[in-house]
Amino acid sequence: RAESLFGSFDVGNSEEGFGLGGACNEVLSKDELSVWGMNKLFEKADGDADGGVELDEWLSYLGRMSSERGSDKLDSFMDHLSKLVPRLETEQTGDMIPWPGWELEVAQHCPISQIPLSCDPLYPLQISPECSKRATDSLNRPVRFDASRTPMGYLERNGESLPSMGCYVDGVWCYASRWDSPTAVSGCVIQTTELLSPAELVQMFGHMPDSSVVTLSLIHI
Repeated sequence: RAESLFGSFDVGNSEEGFGLGGACNEVLSKDELSVWGMNKLFEKADGDADGGVELDEWLSYLGRMSSERGSDKLDSFMDHLSKLVPRLETEQTGDMIPWPGWELEVAQHCPISQIPLSCDPLYPLQISPECSKRATDSLNRPVRFDASRTPMGYLERNGESLPSMGCYVDGVWCYASRWDSPTAVSGCVIQTTELLSPAELVQMFGHMPDSSVVTLSLIHI
């Protein structure tokens, strides 16, 4: 399945027409992944930092994810990738539009509620405003985030500052950050942590999420 996905995403670069003609070259470029907001995935998978992800690097990255996060987490991530497989779109006239169909609107959905969101490739795992309102800390206390505060996190009930940018939404481990994007509708954005490694989670929050609280979320973008 991993090799099949690699082949599906190997669609060439934009100058060569995203897979039309002889564009496929058995190397994933940053263009081929970042068009779907997967810049972080590219940076992690490009082990030798040569600007391209070869099959062995791709398999190695997914293997590390399985050993670090577990097979269930890998399976949900593979399901997410399967939904992003490039394809040719057909216009009502019957003419084919070369993938990724720049003439069409790219869809993005909240990974928790599946609510449609405005597409933001810089924050592909952002959750909806409705889900953000349900953010809590590990003690199930409602929390909010405000980019004008330092630190940005605080308890909703009394405004007490919180040092951690981590939170839980419906049992899913998430984190907040400044929303530096042309499509931002507020100063902060909350995202799920599928693309963060255990080391990054510990570095960011000081500990791994409590496995008795966190549930795995399926990603649908």
